[in-house]
Amino acid sequence: CLYVMQIPLGLKMAQVYQLIPLPQGPFAKLSLLERALYGLLYDRCKMSVNNMLNGNGRFYDEQLEEVYCVYNQNDLAKALGVSVRTVRRATANLVDNHLISVTKSRFQDCNRYYLPYYIRQWLQTK
Repeated sequence: CLYVMQIPLGLKMAQVYQLIPLPQGPFAKLSLLERALYGLLYDRCKMSVNNMLNGNGRFYDEQLEEVYCVYNQNDLAKALGVSVRTVRRATANLVDNHLISVTKSRFQDCNRYYLPYYIRQWLQTK
């Protein structure tokens, strides 16, 4: 099965490939699409962390004491070149593998994606 990935706005092809984690460690059992989805979420989450460190706590959940990122499923589907249903299935698999957690927002709104701290730390060491 071959996935045709569209390049998200503002990203160059080399940057897109750098976002996709290698199939090792916690990502060993994931498909290319699931790893690409995680890479997009991780990149957005890094921006949330930087915003928080710069004094903008807009993407920090005080109850969970965790940074989150916001992404619309339609935008994820466009960026990955797949359907929204495929994004939902890939997201569900990431949740099942404890790589992300998702808080659903209102209907037709963006979801909140939480990436566990230990996974973010693992990626920074690679």
